[in-house]
Amino acid sequence: MNLMNASLASGRLCLNEMPIEIAPIPGLKSGAVTIGVRPSHVRLAESGLPGRLLLSENLGESMLLNVDIGDQIVKLRLPGTRRLAEGETVHLAFDAGHIHFFDPKTRRRIAAPGAPGGVPPKIS
Repeated sequence: MNLMNASLASGRLCLNEMPIEIAPIPGLKSGAVTIGVRPSHVRLAESGLPGRLLLSENLGESMLLNVDIGDQIVKLRLPGTRRLAEGETVHLAFDAGHIHFFDPKTRRRIAAPGAPGGVPPKIS
């Protein structure tokens, strides 16, 4: 799972200074948060979180990418294969229904997608 440092304020998730709108989730308070997203729930997009492609590994039926988004590396698992150049700028989007939230100090889960009483995050 990709674990990324982010912050939460007024229902907005901010990752590398990029705001992401999310629906309110019980238990989430403003401040620092760690988000977790599995590589298969990250995708390439026309716009979104910018990053620099560090590594592209062809696995036959899929690809594994390592993308530098500043001080963090995000791994993606994409279906199929395609040609991508190392060093190329790509944009990432997250599958909103699969973002997990963790307390950055205790590393304990705060909220999971579809948690009882919670609303899955919504990225606009």
